[in-house]
Amino acid sequence: MKISYNWLNELVPTHLDIDEFCEKLTMFGLEVEEVVQLGKNLENIVIGKVVSVEKHPNADKLSLCKVDVGNSEPLSIICGAPNVVKDILVPVAMIGAKLGDFEIKKAKLRGVESFGMICSENELGVSDEHSGIMIIKQDIEPGTPFADAMGINDNIIEVEVTPNRPDLLGMIGVAREVAVMLNTEYEHPEITFEESEVKTKDEISVIIEDSEKCPRYCARMVHGITVKPSPSWMQRKLIASGLRPINNIVDVTNYVLLEYGQPLHAFDYKKIKDKTIVVRTAKDKEKMMLLDDTELKLHSDNLLITDAEHPLALAGIMGGLDSSINDNTKDVIIECAYFDPRNIRASALEYGLQTDSSYRFERGMDPNSLIEVIDRAAQLMQLTGGGEISSGVVDCYPHKIEPKVLPLRVSRANSILNAKMSADEVENYLNKFEFATKKTSEDTFEVTIPTFRPDIEREIDIIEELARCYGYNNVESYFWINRIDNKQKRTVARLAKNHLISLGFFEVNNMSFASPDDLDALNISDDDFRRKVVELANPIGEQFSIMRSTLIPDLLKNTALNLSYKFENFKLFELNRIYLKERE
Repeated sequence: MKISYNWLNELVPTHLDIDEFCEKLTMFGLEVEEVVQLGKNLENIVIGKVVSVEKHPNADKLSLCKVDVGNSEPLSIICGAPNVVKDILVPVAMIGAKLGDFEIKKAKLRGVESFGMICSENELGVSDEHSGIMIIKQDIEPGTPFADAMGINDNIIEVEVTPNRPDLLGMIGVAREVAVMLNTEYEHPEITFEESEVKTKDEISVIIEDSEKCPRYCARMVHGITVKPSPSWMQRKLIASGLRPINNIVDVTNYVLLEYGQPLHAFDYKKIKDKTIVVRTAKDKEKMMLLDDTELKLHSDNLLITDAEHPLALAGIMGGLDSSINDNTKDVIIECAYFDPRNIRASALEYGLQTDSSYRFERGMDPNSLIEVIDRAAQLMQLTGGGEISSGVVDCYPHKIEPKVLPLRVSRANSILNAKMSADEVENYLNKFEFATKKTSEDTFEVTIPTFRPDIEREIDIIEELARCYGYNNVESYFWINRIDNKQKRTVARLAKNHLISLGFFEVNNMSFASPDDLDALNISDDDFRRKVVELANPIGEQFSIMRSTLIPDLLKNTALNLSYKFENFKLFELNRIYLKERE
């Protein structure tokens, strides 16, 4: 997760220099991997306006440009980019500027002198885009320093976010954590706007055919919007976060994704057949064209967003070309949904589509924040492009996902942390994390876990959060003294291993994770005890989604692998633990 320190300070003022803040953040449990200072290496790079473009007299693929950089005379610059045209604003590296290890000097290209370079986003370190020069869609005076114009005098903090903490994939989630860390409050966006008399439910209908793969789907309408460049403050934050501004509609969906961590999608309303949104699985061999011009051949495990006839998007991953936003779009449907993480992970892996949306949906979003998020998107679309917001949200939520309620013993927390926290202290710490508490006895709380924290599943998980507030450095170290038993069992295991090895067997040690397909391949019946598997809450893939309940599948795979290498005479054994729900 890339965190703009400037943006973060808008939400929760830290009053700390970057080094001290990063040290505190790491101690609080959010490991800082890297800090990149934007604007540090952008001296002598300014905003320029291309005032004329002519063909190079001695080269077909080069253009001779005159660029106004705020001096008395425009500069003559040779450019090979295909997208350079008259009257655009571009970043210009002046003579003496350094781009990495390369210093810009006066050059002669095919007999014509060039006094600078028009840069791409990749050359400036703004993004990986390198197919053409960067075009700046803002009204900026030529000669303005590029870093100042784009607001990228900032520190970008790269934080490692574990798969079980999807709430930290948005600025608000990070601000919430920082507010707890600094014992302060954070600013939540104020969402206010006027709605028209037209009701959204009269304009669009939503049908969910597979509520397991899509438990909730919300839609909102904005009419009469003008597609244009987004305001400079929004573009600056997108660029600082590594995203390229496109237009106000797309930029709003990306901005809200960065703000809340919740992916959104926008459809052109006029391109929706029968004004109906259907969430369904694909038909076998059904095809669709994605926004990046990739054609997919689909099957029944893929979840789609469709209209009455055609696919509109590969759910949670990428939109379709046929319903995309363009400069002529006037009416927009905003989509905000919650998709099953396993399905999104499987489809993204299958088609090699790792997008910002799939990255978040794979980890599990908060199903109960969708109304706030879609309202924020509508507010910003109206703010940046005008138009009218229709009244209400079409909210299809067949089976509400309720927050977990877990018991917490204060005495148990103190025992684990070797602390002496009072019940009031414990309650105060939990409320900082926005956990609701109900005291059921002098020593016990019922703790309601918000749905944006899927990682909290047991009492010990709550105690871990208390440790973060209490301070890891305040936890005194001590030793647990445990008796080592089962000596006879270990002796038998050692004797068995030694005997098998003496007979020429090779010992193997396979992973404890397994796939449900392994049990199907063995034709194990549904009432077999080996079907009582332990499922993983956050598996890295469907092939590793359960704990093994038998050693046979992996031994068969070991055998097949050895045979594939032409080994014919070998004997294998594995002496290891299996995992069952009722016994271990």
